[in-house]
Amino acid sequence: MDLYFCGSNMLITKLNSESMKNSGLKVGDLITEVNGVSMSEICKKKNNYSMLANPENNFFDGAYASFDTDSVCYTILRKGRQIKVHIPDYVEWNNINDLNEATERSYDVCVLNRCVNEKEARILLKKIRAYTLFLLDDVDVDQWTTWICTSRRARVLDIRTLQEFIDKDIQLFYSYTYGEKYDPHSLSISQNFKGSVFWNGFNGVELEGDYGDDYYQVAYWRGNIPVFQGQTINFWLEYEKDDSVSIQLKIEQFQSGSLSSLQNRWIFTEEDLSSTVYVTNNNMDGPVFVSLLAKGKGKLKIVGLHDRHSRKSYGEFLPGGVRMVSSKREEVFLYFDPGDMKPPLNVYFSGYKTQEGFEGFNMMRKMGAPFLLVAESRLEGGAFYLGDDEYEKFITTGIQDCLNQLGFDRSQLILSGLSMGTFGALYNGCKLLPHAIIIGKPLASLGDIAVNERISRPGGFPTSLDVLVKNCGDMSEKSMSKDTRKNVILLHIAVMCFSCSGVIGQYVQVPAVQVAMGRVICSSLLLLAISLVCKDKLTP
Repeated sequence: MDLYFCGSNMLITKLNSESMKNSGLKVGDLITEVNGVSMSEICKKKNNYSMLANPENNFFDGAYASFDTDSVCYTILRKGRQIKVHIPDYVEWNNINDLNEATERSYDVCVLNRCVNEKEARILLKKIRAYTLFLLDDVDVDQWTTWICTSRRARVLDIRTLQEFIDKDIQLFYSYTYGEKYDPHSLSISQNFKGSVFWNGFNGVELEGDYGDDYYQVAYWRGNIPVFQGQTINFWLEYEKDDSVSIQLKIEQFQSGSLSSLQNRWIFTEEDLSSTVYVTNNNMDGPVFVSLLAKGKGKLKIVGLHDRHSRKSYGEFLPGGVRMVSSKREEVFLYFDPGDMKPPLNVYFSGYKTQEGFEGFNMMRKMGAPFLLVAESRLEGGAFYLGDDEYEKFITTGIQDCLNQLGFDRSQLILSGLSMGTFGALYNGCKLLPHAIIIGKPLASLGDIAVNERISRPGGFPTSLDVLVKNCGDMSEKSMSKDTRKNVILLHIAVMCFSCSGVIGQYVQVPAVQVAMGRVICSSLLLLAISLVCKDKLTP
């Protein structure tokens, strides 16, 4: 870059290279310091051994200046305000004034320092994810800037804290997502525990007995997970216990390649465990070992332990991801992207999968329309979105809240899913009565799936047995038939009603409101008729 002496400072007159253009600096900025050293001192030092400065014309060619660090910190004056811009070496920074030159497929973070027009707002809509746009507080917003900020759920960033954001938080906006549940087969019970132990599949292990008067190890997970330097990992423990039992979660980290060099230890109390706990590794890379401590007498049920790459306060799995927890410590996750804020709202239920997180993000985002992702991580790969009233209400109220934010009604709602997600779409469709339900590879007859696990396809989908036990209490034939009667018949009726009324509405070309009302009436009449004809069979 070309610099011009202004007293003891340097004025940027030209940015020669692409790296300089992408550095965040602008022509007209007045550089006062670099890496904490004044520009006058730098020029004197450099001029001792290189022809970088010409005192006669006050010109300095900064493109040839070299510094000993991997990243450079500039202190500049812009519009009368002093700004420090330090770009770490792990951040690829692109400073683009003409958004038509934004050639990257997508950006993890966007800091907006001016207003945008409609064309530029449309470009940003495609280039950046929701909740990753930050608007500097000195920008006077106009119509389209307000529109893109609303669509991308932008946050206002104080220009004085921009450097702090870059140094501490920008690393939390990584492009991938990762979460998992510790394999229950890796859970071991301490040999010192002399009470009773009952293993109940992926529903957990139940302990009962005397754990001692002080905290002692009662269980531990054999599978250690790596935590790299500078990385933060979230942990969430699912458990149930008597009030007479107290627990603590202990996490220990060893140096990589060592069996005895302990470098970190964290102990979390029950009060800490009421929310997600996280560990940050500021030392060397190394695996963590997790164990559960307990004291007192009574019952303790260990359901599962989850570990997830953390974004701290910026969201679960994805920036903006919302986590809701029931009184039974059961989780459901929602991610809302307003898109172009035009109907319909597309809701997608994640299918069965052992790696935790949202499913279908890229697929739904490519549509450009508002969408909501729903995911859960109970049992091995999901519990089909079934639970108590509190848990199921999280989903329906979450969908309704998104509709309210957009100003939509239920006739502008579409539910969809694959595999396990089809059950979530159908089950909640019966409650919400959307415009349409789109499903693939439907799994609706949970009772039949469990029945077939024993003879027809042993080992094919054992999670179906866990789902049955979780919702009905056991694996008896009565529970299997009850589960099927409770859910499947109603779901098949819902599919038939929605399909018929949707086709009729399309050909007759009646308003959407009337189609929705017709669906409600048809569903009610068919349910009434079946309940009268099959009264005995439908009674548990």
